[in-house]
Amino acid sequence: MEEGRAFILIRTATGMDREVGEKILKMKGVERVYLLVGGDYDLIAEVSGLSWQELGELVINKIRRLPGVEMTHTLLPSSMIREGS
Repeated sequence: MEEGRAFILIRTATGMDREVGEKILKMKGVERVYLLVGGDYDLIAEVSGLSWQELGELVINKIRRLPGVEMTHTLLPSSMIREGS
């Protein structure tokens, strides 16, 4: 497992995606937040540099408690196939 990297899928209440995304982007360890089009989730946050305990605290105690967040799903990559140019 690639230590300290995760992708967090986030479902928000209607119309809350940008506001929630901007708040998440300010949190420790969050490198990027993308708005998604279509599908079950509205945002994906890329996180790195956190211990597994810090990652859990970020998701459970910070992201999930934001007003407008309805659901999260955390993905932990095992490895990278190739970094694009």
